[in-house]
Amino acid sequence: MNVNYRIASIADFRALCALRNEVSLFHHNALCDFFALPKESQRDEELWRKAIEGGQSVAFVTERATTVIGFVTGEIEDEKVTLFKSVRFWVNPADWRSQFALA
Repeated sequence: MNVNYRIASIADFRALCALRNEVSLFHHNALCDFFALPKESQRDEELWRKAIEGGQSVAFVTERATTVIGFVTGEIEDEKVTLFKSVRFWVNPADWRSQFALA
């Protein structure tokens, strides 16, 4: 089945929050002393609204059929040190190979 990429819209909010919770749970299971369990999806609303509607940022989603299976966000920054630049992405582990084979 084909995988498509597109710019995210506010209509993707619930799917993005669900994926973000998967990320949190994945990290918590790997390092429970360092990463907290996922919280309510509303905590991410400001983050996603900024990424989707912000003038200095963008969010993309990856879809298989009509299901969002991954995301990446980016932001224009003045930071010169690469280590301090923020980048977020997530691909469902079940879809990992197909995502990067197409990228």
